[in-house]
Amino acid sequence: MPATPSVAAAYAGPPTPAHEIPEVSTLQTELAATGSSPTETGYGRASSGKVWVAVHTEMPGVTAAMWDWWFGWHSAESARYKLWHPDAHLYAGLAVDNTAEPIPDRAKYIGNASYVDEYIGPKLQQLTIAVQNPLAHGFEVPDDHTTILARVGSAVAPLDVGWLAHQVRPIAGGCEMRSRFYLDMWGLRLPDIPRSGHPNEPDEGE
Repeated sequence: MPATPSVAAAYAGPPTPAHEIPEVSTLQTELAATGSSPTETGYGRASSGKVWVAVHTEMPGVTAAMWDWWFGWHSAESARYKLWHPDAHLYAGLAVDNTAEPIPDRAKYIGNASYVDEYIGPKLQQLTIAVQNPLAHGFEVPDDHTTILARVGSAVAPLDVGWLAHQVRPIAGGCEMRSRFYLDMWGLRLPDIPRSGHPNEPDEGE
């Protein structure tokens, strides 16, 4: 599928000026339940030096509830993860596989972590994506919306590298996803001993 015109234009154009990029501390306001931002698709470095990417995606016929189902389902197997991007996504596994549990879809991924191997640009990255509760971070999430908020880190070292957020909210005929990525936000975390030695292999019993 070709890139949308807004993504193609952002890719071909210059970075967004630093003074126009919101800092990560304003993310709850940036992804408010209503309204939009001056730049919904772009890239650059904020004044703080953090790498920033924003992407706006319209999805006809899709609802926020479908995205809750997708996030509870797609990281359990590599083949499922590759449906998102067959070329860039190589491997996925979950800290806890809740996909078959009779629980709400959000409960399957909030508080859980996925381990992925994927290309970001030309470089293969082995990452941990630890999904947080957006309500605990001050986000407003109406019933017909969803917000996926995650801390992104290395799968082979106890280092966090940034944040990602996907806000999905209804529009006429479907929904829109407003994605934000902040990188170069380094921090230490407790090591995941079972995964650190073999980050792209499932634990015993999986």
